[in-house]
Amino acid sequence: MEKYGGLRKAMRDELLTASQVGEMLGVSVGTVHRWTSSGILKASRTIGGHRRYSREAVERTMKEYDLGPPGSHEQKKVVVVADNDDVRRMCVTALGDAAFIVIEAKSGEEALGLIAKDPPDLVLLDLEIGGETDSVAVLDSIQHHKPPIDVLLCTEYSEAQMMTRALAYSPFQVIRKPFSAPVLQRAVRAFIRKADTVHGEMDVKEGAYRILVVDDDVKVRTGLKASLSTHAEYDVRTAADGYQAGRIISEFKPHVIILDLLMDGLDGFDVCKDVKSSPEFKNTRVLVLTGYPGGGNVERIKRCGADAVLTKPVSIDYLEKEIQRLAGDSSVTGTSGD
Repeated sequence: MEKYGGLRKAMRDELLTASQVGEMLGVSVGTVHRWTSSGILKASRTIGGHRRYSREAVERTMKEYDLGPPGSHEQKKVVVVADNDDVRRMCVTALGDAAFIVIEAKSGEEALGLIAKDPPDLVLLDLEIGGETDSVAVLDSIQHHKPPIDVLLCTEYSEAQMMTRALAYSPFQVIRKPFSAPVLQRAVRAFIRKADTVHGEMDVKEGAYRILVVDDDVKVRTGLKASLSTHAEYDVRTAADGYQAGRIISEFKPHVIILDLLMDGLDGFDVCKDVKSSPEFKNTRVLVLTGYPGGGNVERIKRCGADAVLTKPVSIDYLEKEIQRLAGDSSVTGTSGD
């Protein structure tokens, strides 16, 4: 009887994957992993290193944070923080569909009040807002919020000192001003949706060398992933644009990013600049593949911090040698997340 009692308990205390937990809580897999890292959710590890969650513990978290199933979270709440009326109006117009509830804040003080009253899924924050409570103060407050809140920072990159201060509160994604409505929609949806490039769970092979392929050409992405994944020691993920890349980088913490230069929205130059300026990813190597080496592109991406630049088309053998060369750099072993 004792044996069968233990079996019944195990059935009650069903173990769930991160994907299943996300469906229960109405959040993305990435959010599940961030909540796990911050201690909101407790997880165990399988022999293969995958995270598993007790259904009973997840249900307790649902009650504690008043979380519901996906049906109750169809509309995602976005707080837009900008002291420029035109920027706020454009954001409201661009995101004003059935998928989003958009709330405006004209200052950092107003934003913090709104966030404290009803925490959003995402904060779209203008880096250059004025007033006593600047963007860095908003980031500092959001960083300590539980459950965690995602941040999309928009900036002209004109305030170097402000960006340096803000980087202490990364990871967050960056969108360059001025931006169009389609670019904004794409960036925000990259936060909200489950990125298809994550393939369900963001579990990482223990001890693997992590490689992220960022290219808007699906043939390039799938081809490189298929070729590189033949190496048992590699864990390869892909992203279709700079926005997905930013989302995955913060969770996957790649050792090497294989990066296309010319992509819509957040291009390879911006991705490289953001990675190389972040203290958390200072040891991440950026290997650029481009079909357009002319026009000063090579010089420009090297100024952004790229570690290697190869011209397309490139043989997989030569690419693998470059990856191995970067992997042999002793400083790579100190990459955050190992």
